[in-house]
Amino acid sequence: MISKKVWVGGIVFLMAFTTGCVKIPKFSLENPYGALEGATEGEIFHVPTGIRVTKAQLLDMIGGSRIIYVGETHDNVRAHQVQLEIIRGLAERFPGQVAVGMEMFQRPHQEVMERWSRGELNERRFLKESQWYVKWAMDYGYYKAILDYIREGHIPLLALNASSELVKEVRNHGLNGLPEEWQNQLPDMDLSDPHHRRLVEAFYKAHPSTSAKSFEIFYQVYVLWDEMMAETVANHLSTEEGRNKKVVVLAGGNHVRHGFGIPRRVFRRLPVAYSIVLPVEVSIPEDKKDRLMDVSIPEIPLIPADFFWVVTYEDLKGGKVRLGLMFEESEGNLTVTKVLEGSLATKAGIQPGDILVSLDGEGLQESFDLFYLLSQKRPGDTGRLIVRRKEKSLEITLHFQGPQ
Repeated sequence: MISKKVWVGGIVFLMAFTTGCVKIPKFSLENPYGALEGATEGEIFHVPTGIRVTKAQLLDMIGGSRIIYVGETHDNVRAHQVQLEIIRGLAERFPGQVAVGMEMFQRPHQEVMERWSRGELNERRFLKESQWYVKWAMDYGYYKAILDYIREGHIPLLALNASSELVKEVRNHGLNGLPEEWQNQLPDMDLSDPHHRRLVEAFYKAHPSTSAKSFEIFYQVYVLWDEMMAETVANHLSTEEGRNKKVVVLAGGNHVRHGFGIPRRVFRRLPVAYSIVLPVEVSIPEDKKDRLMDVSIPEIPLIPADFFWVVTYEDLKGGKVRLGLMFEESEGNLTVTKVLEGSLATKAGIQPGDILVSLDGEGLQESFDLFYLLSQKRPGDTGRLIVRRKEKSLEITLHFQGPQ
C-alpha cells in the first residue's frame, strides 16, 4: 500500500532547497550608466550603453543570437508577459526556427513536452503527466499564456532541468559520495567559477546552516541545476532538429544574471552568440517585501544582462484560494487527516476521517485531481464537495475566499 500526506491550502507549496527558488535576493539595479529609479514600465535599456531602445529594436538585436535568455521573478505576471512578447516577436520574425526551453520542467518529462507542442495533450493531462504540482508547484496561471502560445504554434518545448530524484541524491550524498548508479546521470560539472561561487555563497549565508560542508553541497546542487539546463540547451542546438533553431530560455533571473549561471556553461559546450534580457521591477509591493532575502550581494565585475526591460509587479488576478486541510492518499482515496484551525475546511465542517469523493462532479482519486480543480478556483467562487463520512455521503458547499 502506498500512501502520502499532503497539505492543501489551495495551491500553495513550500519551495525550499529542492527548487532553489525560495526568496528573492534584492539586487541594486546595476546599470553602468545610472540606476533605473524613475524608469517607467515598458522601457527597455541596452545595459552596456544605458541607451533606451524600442521593442522592435530589441528584437532586431537579439534576433542575431542563437540563444536568448529571459529571466523572471517567478510570481510576477509582468515578467512572464515580457517572456511571451519576446517568444512571439521572434517566432514571427523567424517562423519555424524558434524553440523554447523552460527551467520549470525536468528532463525525464521531455516526451510530455513534445506531445504538448504537437497539440496532443489538453491542459489537465499535460499538468498531470509533467507532475507540475509536485515538481514546480508555482500557480500554473503565471505560465498559462506562454504554454498556450507554444501549443497553438507547435513550437518545440524543452524540459531543461535536472530530475528532482537526482537533485535529492546530490543533496543527500554530495558529488563525492554519490551512488554509482546516479553518477552517469550527472552533466559535466564546473564548480570553479569564482564569481558564481561568491554570489551563491551570499545566498547561502541567508540560510540557517553555515557549515562549510553544507555550503559545498548547497553549491553543488545549484551548479547541478545550471549545468543540466546548459547541457540540455547545447544538446538540442547540436541535433539535426535544433541546428538551425534559436532557443529562448526561460529561467529564474539568478540562473542567467551576469551570464555565469546557464549562459557561460552553455558557451563552454557550444560557443554560439547569445543575449540576456532581464525584466526588472523598479519597486516591490509592500505585501511582497517579506520575500526579499537579507543578502549582502558581492560586487561582480560583469554586466548583469544585455538588456533590462522595466516592469511593474503584478500578481495573478483574483488571487489564490486555500482549503486548509491535510489528507492521506491511499488506494484511490483521499482521506482527511487534519483540518487547519480557522480554515475554509473548518468553516465548511470537513472533519478528520472524511474521504474526499468529488469536487463539482469531478472524482477525486489522487492528489493531482484536487490540486488541479482547486487551481481553477478564485476568491468568490463556490464549489460542491462530496465527502464520505463513515457510511454516509455528505454534500458540502465551499465558498472560496482569498488568503486571510
